[in-house]
Amino acid sequence: MLFPIIKLENAHEGITGIVAGKLKDYAGKPIAIVTPKKDDYKGTSRGIDTLNIYEILGNERELFSKFGGHKGACGFTICKENIEKLEDNIQKYMNTLPEEVFHIPVKYDLELT
Repeated sequence: MLFPIIKLENAHEGITGIVAGKLKDYAGKPIAIVTPKKDDYKGTSRGIDTLNIYEILGNERELFSKFGGHKGACGFTICKENIEKLEDNIQKYMNTLPEEVFHIPVKYDLELT
């Protein structure tokens, strides 16, 4: 999966953004984590430097009851019945991207000889 959407049934929503950021750094790909809220999922996502996650998820705006964010991170609320459609649509889009998008340049402060 090029953009995993992870369902965490018992996670506290206050930490899901931190977890999504750590997983994004580890995996080198955008990540979304969703937690259940009655008939909905509340989601948080983190993107990589070479992709605009706000645009990617914004293309699926009709599936969300709430949506907001910026290039690097987004939050959303989605009805549970729409989550599979979101996953399918996102993966189809990600499969159209060139592989170079996932080659993240390493940032460093100083080069040592």
